[in-house]
Amino acid sequence: MTSKADADWHRRMAAHLFNSTWTLIEKKRRTKEERDTMIHMAHASRYHWGVVGGPKELAIGEWQISHVYAVVGRPEPSLFHAQRCLEICEAHKIGDFPL
Repeated sequence: MTSKADADWHRRMAAHLFNSTWTLIEKKRRTKEERDTMIHMAHASRYHWGVVGGPKELAIGEWQISHVYAVVGRPEPSLFHAQRCLEICEAHKIGDFPL
Protein backbone atom coordinates (compact mmCIF):
# COMPACT_ATOMS: atom_id res chain seq x y z
CA MET A 1 0.00 0.00 0.00
CA THR A 2 1.20 3.49 -0.82
CA SER A 3 1.54 5.97 2.05
CA LYS A 4 -0.01 9.43 1.72
CA ALA A 5 3.45 10.99 1.37
CA ASP A 6 4.39 8.48 -1.34
CA ALA A 7 1.08 9.00 -3.13
CA ASP A 8 1.54 12.78 -3.05
CA TRP A 9 5.05 12.40 -4.46
CA HIS A 10 3.81 10.15 -7.27
CA ARG A 11 1.06 12.67 -8.11
CA ARG A 12 3.52 15.55 -8.21
CA MET A 13 5.95 13.58 -10.37
CA ALA A 14 3.19 12.43 -12.74
CA ALA A 15 1.90 15.98 -13.22
CA HIS A 16 5.38 17.50 -13.54
CA LEU A 17 6.46 14.95 -16.14
CA PHE A 18 3.18 15.31 -18.06
CA ASN A 19 3.55 19.11 -18.19
CA SER A 20 7.25 18.92 -19.07
CA THR A 21 6.40 16.56 -21.92
CA TRP A 22 3.91 19.15 -23.23
CA THR A 23 6.60 21.81 -23.13
CA LEU A 24 8.66 19.70 -25.53
CA ILE A 25 5.64 18.76 -27.67
CA GLU A 26 4.93 22.46 -28.22
CA LYS A 27 8.44 23.23 -29.49
CA LYS A 28 8.62 23.74 -33.24
CA ARG A 29 11.99 21.96 -33.47
CA ARG A 30 13.51 19.40 -31.13
CA THR A 31 16.94 17.87 -30.88
CA LYS A 32 17.31 14.08 -30.90
CA GLU A 33 17.96 14.27 -27.17
CA GLU A 34 14.76 16.26 -26.63
CA ARG A 35 12.78 13.72 -28.64
CA ASP A 36 14.20 10.91 -26.52
CA THR A 37 13.53 12.86 -23.32
CA MET A 38 9.94 13.52 -24.41
CA ILE A 39 9.34 9.79 -24.91
CA HIS A 40 10.90 8.89 -21.56
CA MET A 41 9.00 11.59 -19.67
CA ALA A 42 5.65 10.53 -21.14
CA HIS A 43 6.28 6.93 -20.09
CA ALA A 44 7.47 8.03 -16.65
CA SER A 45 4.38 10.17 -16.12
CA ARG A 46 2.16 7.22 -17.05
CA TYR A 47 4.11 5.01 -14.63
CA HIS A 48 3.50 7.40 -11.73
CA TRP A 49 -0.21 7.67 -12.61
CA GLY A 50 -0.26 3.88 -12.64
CA VAL A 51 0.71 3.97 -8.97
CA VAL A 52 -1.83 6.57 -7.79
CA GLY A 53 -4.22 7.43 -10.61
CA GLY A 54 -7.53 6.08 -11.70
CA PRO A 55 -8.68 4.95 -15.13
CA LYS A 56 -9.02 8.52 -16.41
CA GLU A 57 -5.40 9.35 -15.57
CA LEU A 58 -4.23 6.07 -17.10
CA ALA A 59 -6.14 6.79 -20.31
CA ILE A 60 -4.72 10.31 -20.51
CA GLY A 61 -1.23 8.92 -19.92
CA GLU A 62 -1.62 6.38 -22.71
CA TRP A 63 -3.01 9.10 -24.97
CA GLN A 64 -0.01 11.35 -24.28
CA ILE A 65 2.44 8.54 -25.01
CA SER A 66 0.61 7.85 -28.28
CA HIS A 67 0.72 11.53 -29.17
CA VAL A 68 4.45 11.77 -28.43
CA TYR A 69 5.22 8.80 -30.67
CA ALA A 70 3.10 10.36 -33.43
CA VAL A 71 4.98 13.66 -33.07
CA VAL A 72 8.36 11.91 -33.42
CA GLY A 73 7.21 9.87 -36.42
CA ARG A 74 6.93 6.43 -34.82
CA PRO A 75 3.50 5.14 -35.89
CA GLU A 76 3.71 1.58 -34.50
CA PRO A 77 4.15 2.50 -30.81
CA SER A 78 1.77 5.42 -31.32
CA LEU A 79 -0.97 3.05 -32.46
CA PHE A 80 -0.19 0.59 -29.66
CA HIS A 81 -0.66 3.25 -26.96
CA ALA A 82 -3.71 4.74 -28.71
CA GLN A 83 -5.31 1.29 -28.59
CA ARG A 84 -4.46 0.98 -24.89
CA CYS A 85 -6.09 4.36 -24.28
CA LEU A 86 -9.21 3.25 -26.14
CA GLU A 87 -9.36 -0.04 -24.20
CA ILE A 88 -9.18 1.82 -20.88
CA CYS A 89 -11.84 4.30 -21.99
CA GLU A 90 -14.19 1.55 -23.16
CA ALA A 91 -13.65 -0.61 -20.08
CA HIS A 92 -14.40 2.29 -17.73
CA LYS A 93 -16.96 4.10 -19.90
CA ILE A 94 -14.80 7.22 -20.16
CA GLY A 95 -16.39 9.42 -22.81
CA ASP A 96 -14.03 12.35 -22.79
CA PHE A 97 -11.28 13.98 -20.80
CA PRO A 98 -9.77 17.47 -20.81
CA LEU A 99 -6.50 17.90 -22.68
